Amino acid sequence: MSDTAADVIGKVLDRGGNPDDVLAALTEAGMPVLEPLSELEPLWLPATPHGLALVRHAARLTVEGQTRDEIAAELKKSRRSVQRYLAAATHYGLLTTQPRKRSPR
Repeated sequence: MSDTAADVIGKVLDRGGNPDDVLAALTEAGMPVLEPLSELEPLWLPATPHGLALVRHAARLTVEGQTRDEIAAELKKSRRSVQRYLAAATHYGLLTTQPRKRSPR
């Protein structure tokens, strides 16, 4: 009788294994294992020049120190859309620097 995923995971945990050990054991047992989400692309990437322009604009505003709410107001988009734009910007390497602190006006 073949082991279930629960059996495989239980054996690894009984040996004091870590999450990488669990994934390796599941793979060795012939069970499908997905890559961790942090290693995958964002679920949405811009498909149009306009979408890419919004990603770049949101990234620039973030680097300038604006909050997501401020960016959403300026772009006239929802906060969720701004999160998507910033995830795409991170994927494209547009947000590799720390945001600058906003100077008081």
